[in-house]
Amino acid sequence: MVLLAESMVTLKLVHLHGLLAETVLLHSLMVVYKQRHTPADFIQPLFVVEGAGIQRAIPALPGIDHLSIDRIVEAAKAAHGLGIPAIALFPVIAPNLKTADGKIALDKDGLVPRCVRAVKAAVPNTAVFLQGSLDQIGRAHV
Repeated sequence: MVLLAESMVTLKLVHLHGLLAETVLLHSLMVVYKQRHTPADFIQPLFVVEGAGIQRAIPALPGIDHLSIDRIVEAAKAAHGLGIPAIALFPVIAPNLKTADGKIALDKDGLVPRCVRAVKAAVPNTAVFLQGSLDQIGRAHV
């Protein structure tokens, strides 16, 4: 009788350990699942420059290019087609247009406003994030 009782306890422990292992496995899978990303989790960074038909490599960022507005529109369409809901624009403003007060940023016909209008006309549901910098580092980059 004792042996039977011990066997029953052992069976229950095996069952409980199996349930525990199953729970730990499911928890582990949920943690991995929660860390999976889909295209909807991303924002496509794009570096915009004046001109047309421009796609010029950025040496400091392998695989990333400066793009003119027409190419930015193509890239925004491609990102949207992949399910990426947003782009972030990083303008490259000519040094002669940069001023201490950032006046060019308020010009409705400036690079950034023209680019935003072009992207929103082509891909209206794409969110557009903007980057602007009035500091010396922003003046020196890309």
